[in-house]
Amino acid sequence: DGYHIWSERYDREMADVFAIQDEIVEAIVKAIAPSLAGEAKAAIKRGTDNQEAYELYLKGRHHWHQRSPAALQTALRLFEQVTTIDSDYALAYAGIADCLAIIRAYGWFPASTCRARAREAIDRAHSLDASLPQVNFSYGLYLFLLESNADAALPWVQRAAALDPWIDSCLDRIQI
Repeated sequence: DGYHIWSERYDREMADVFAIQDEIVEAIVKAIAPSLAGEAKAAIKRGTDNQEAYELYLKGRHHWHQRSPAALQTALRLFEQVTTIDSDYALAYAGIADCLAIIRAYGWFPASTCRARAREAIDRAHSLDASLPQVNFSYGLYLFLLESNADAALPWVQRAAALDPWIDSCLDRIQI
């Protein structure tokens, strides 16, 4: 209804972006739904505590969304760099699989060039954190684009949608 519920100003050094994010989330939850404060803290899942890995991951996703051959190659390099910094960052492995799936889908490389490498990356992501919606979506993307198996892909995409309302809203728009 337009009623102003909460606002706050945050002037901090960017030395620890994760601490700032946690502080903002905690303040929002306390202001909007105080009864959820404990649950919100438990629900916040950080893929890495390494700020450099996190920043490179975000840059990789930025390039991935551009969908040009050069941008996807840059994204792939960034995701691979992330895995050398933090070998337990599930989202970086999902990013590698996503890049390879899209590169194949656009016909820039044959499936034989991408499939094994993407499978290794998505299996690693899944073994690290199968509860992440992005990992589940990436698994479905891999199955659909690199294995040409829509039937096997659908449960993965549905699981991702069940875990993340944003993914679910995207699927509603494209009527899957």
